[in-house]
Amino acid sequence: LELEKAAYFRRVMVIGGLAGFFLVAILFLFWRQRQKIKEKEVEMAYQLERTEKESLKELDRLKSNFFANISHEFRTPLTLLISPLQEIREGTFKGSLPKYARIMERNARRLLQLVNQLLDLSRLESGKMELDLQPGDLMQALRAIAGSFESLALIRQISFLVEIPRQPVFVRFDRDKLEKILANLLSNAFKFTREEGHVSFTAVYAEDRLELEVRDDGIGIAEE
Repeated sequence: LELEKAAYFRRVMVIGGLAGFFLVAILFLFWRQRQKIKEKEVEMAYQLERTEKESLKELDRLKSNFFANISHEFRTPLTLLISPLQEIREGTFKGSLPKYARIMERNARRLLQLVNQLLDLSRLESGKMELDLQPGDLMQALRAIAGSFESLALIRQISFLVEIPRQPVFVRFDRDKLEKILANLLSNAFKFTREEGHVSFTAVYAEDRLELEVRDDGIGIAEE
């Protein structure tokens, strides 16, 4: 009986020991998992704070770029307004006054559009700038934009060749953004072309695709 009691006691001790070991192991694993979760939360909070700081820096950079770009875009229509007005004041104007009045009106409207864009800065910041697609003659719009640079070409004595199909192309497009793209390309072409140089603009529309090509004999654009 004593031996059986001793054997039973040993079995109970072994089972109790194993149960205690497993309980301690489970508690340790639970504690370790909690520690990992806390570490993950701390890491995520750090990453979130870092991301927010980077987002603020990126937003500041975008704002700076926006104001630099918008200032650059103000210069072109202002130049195209001032040049013929200066010629008229000095009595050296040689072009068609009604034609240049229309050009100056277009550039004045362009300035108004730029002011409206500045007032609508909150829409840009929220990433909600969308295309405003309206039906119209695409080729006529391109001719109007290119035509606004004729006075600048005359003043700078730059040969300005424009090749736009005469056949109308009626599609839905964002006139404002098209004007921004083309005006930027042409203004840079004129800016970096010497006097008596050459600037050309060609438009091709085929298979629902518009290709614009601006060439000049200026300093060129870096390959990258």
